[in-house]
This record gives sequence, C-alpha cells and structure tokens, in this order.
Amino acid sequence: MTAPRPPRVLLVSATPRSDRGGVQRMMDRLVETLPSHGLAPVRAGPDEAAPGARLTLEVGAGQGGRPALRALPDAGRSLLRLARLLARIRPDVVNLHFVTGAAAYLVALRPVFRYRLVLSGHGADLLDPTPAMAARLPGFLAAADAVTVVSRELARVAQTRGAPEDRLHMIANGADTAFWRPGPSEPEPDRIVASGRLLPIKGFDILLEALAGLPEACCTIAGEGAERALLERRIAELDLGARVRLAGHLGPEQLREELRRARLFAMPSRREGMPLALLEALACGTPAVATAIGGIPDVLSEGTGIVVPPDDASAFRAALARGLSTESGLSRRAARARAEHFSDDACYGRYAALFRTLAT
Repeated sequence: MTAPRPPRVLLVSATPRSDRGGVQRMMDRLVETLPSHGLAPVRAGPDEAAPGARLTLEVGAGQGGRPALRALPDAGRSLLRLARLLARIRPDVVNLHFVTGAAAYLVALRPVFRYRLVLSGHGADLLDPTPAMAARLPGFLAAADAVTVVSRELARVAQTRGAPEDRLHMIANGADTAFWRPGPSEPEPDRIVASGRLLPIKGFDILLEALAGLPEACCTIAGEGAERALLERRIAELDLGARVRLAGHLGPEQLREELRRARLFAMPSRREGMPLALLEALACGTPAVATAIGGIPDVLSEGTGIVVPPDDASAFRAALARGLSTESGLSRRAARARAEHFSDDACYGRYAALFRTLAT
C-alpha cells in the first residue's frame, strides 16, 4: 500500500529572499523545520533559485483600492503565473507572509485549486498600509481560513481591520537558540551593536543622535538599505566616524560574533512587529535598549532590556548610558533565559500544528 503524501504547504512572499530581513529568515526556518512535522514545504518568491519557484506578483490599485486600468495587463500575467505554480504543486495550504495586494490573487484562485489560505501579518503590512491596501485588507483578512500575527499589538490591529477573532492566531517569531548563543568571552564594556535594514522605519538616525552624546561608546550597525548614504553623511556631521561603523550585511556567524562582543543591542525602530533581530541578540546573552513599539514590550522583561518611546534621541541616549553602566541591573543570563521562551521550536511547531489542522 502506498503511504499517503504529506500535506503540501506553499510559502509565498512578495519580498525577495535577498532582502535578508526577519520575514525572510523566518521563512528559511519554516522550510527547514516543517518536514520534521510531517509537512512538505515549497517556497515561492521573486528571486527563488529553485526551478518553477520564482514568482513575481505585480499589484496595482487606484483610488479606494479599486484596480487601476494600467495595472490590468500585469495583473493578468501575475494571475496566470500563480495559477501555473498552483497547478504544478497542488498545495493543501498556501501561506502568504507579509500581507500585500498579492492576497487578491490567492483569494481569487482558492476555489479553483481548493487550498486553505493563511495570511501572516508581520508589522507594517497591518500597522501602516497604503490607503489602497487599507481599503482591501478587511476583505482579505475576512476571506482567509486563518490569520497569524506576531504580537499582541498586531492581534488588536488585525481585529480592527477585519480579521475574525476565531481565525486569528498569535504566533511570536522564534529564534534558533542553538545557533544564537552566548560566547565564551565577556563583552567589551562600551560596545553596542544594532542590526536591520537601513531604512527610516528602523530609526538609525535616532541611534546616531543618541551616540553623539556618549563619547565613550562605540557601535557597529549591521545591514544595508536605501538610507546608507544619508547615515554616512550624518555620521560625518556628528563626528562619529571613529566610533560608529556601518558594517553592511553580515553573515550569521559574523553577526553572532558582533552580538557576543557587545554590551548592549540597540533597536531604535519606529515600527516593528516581533523583531527577530531582538530575539537573536537576547539569545546571545546581549541585553537591549529598544523602543516600546510592536512586540518589543512583549519580549523585554526586567533584567533583559530597557524600553523608551520612539523618536526620542534624548531618552534613547539616557537608556544606553544606563545600560552600559555597571549598575544597570541588566543580565546576560536573564537575556538568554528570556530568549528561550521564544525558541523556534515553539514558534514553528505552532505553525505546523495550524497547517496540519487546516490540511485535514
């Protein structure tokens, strides 16, 4: 007798894998871990290398979220590309990470291919959608078989935008705590590290303003993005060139070493869902100074970090100064223990359980 095939899960994101953000790292781990739960994942996106998995879904909308006439040819081609992929894979579950207008295609084709649809919100997609997306989100969220979010704040926002409470699942991001772990050496006393895409939403301009008033502190900022040139100019204007390094994209081993050497992790973001970078820092035993937005207050507890309002360089500077002091009350052991509550085993096990339930 032939064994039944494992349920197939198609993981889709409109964000390129090369973006290397938290959503993409999370999808990497889903692909790695779902087979151990009896599921067969397939990943599709704009720059996937696997044959047939490259998928670009062009989306265009006009006033109030109605389709724009100029976008119809690209929309037709996108729908056809997606239909071909679905016909080849025949997924039982389709999971869209970061809710974009691409959800319209997945909702439209669901009756044809009879899959269950899971929409996963990660942050700005629900917190700060464009006017066109804000008009369409209630329909997308109500049509999904399940909606996942990564923090309590996003759960509240998802409900206000139309996600049915009985189909809403809060699944925090999970860090690979076997890889992200403390090193054998003590951290350097005045060293700070930050990581993330160099975009306005990440608030690195606030971090530079804060560092200007901390003459003993040095900082490595890991990441690339459109704001690099602006940040380089600001570093020069504030005379921070000897103390602040824009390190560019670092591989996991390099970033782990930076986190192990640092006394503090800095996250001055203006918007976040459940930042994976924060969990990875804590797993390395590095306490954090971060803004009180998104899922950050869900993560940082006593002894693991300090939270301050966003867009307040003075408050961020004071928190960094306190965190670097020997009397901060922050503990590397507490940081590591807190990260273990957000292990990827717990996170991806919950995704797997949801997918299996929907696939039956």
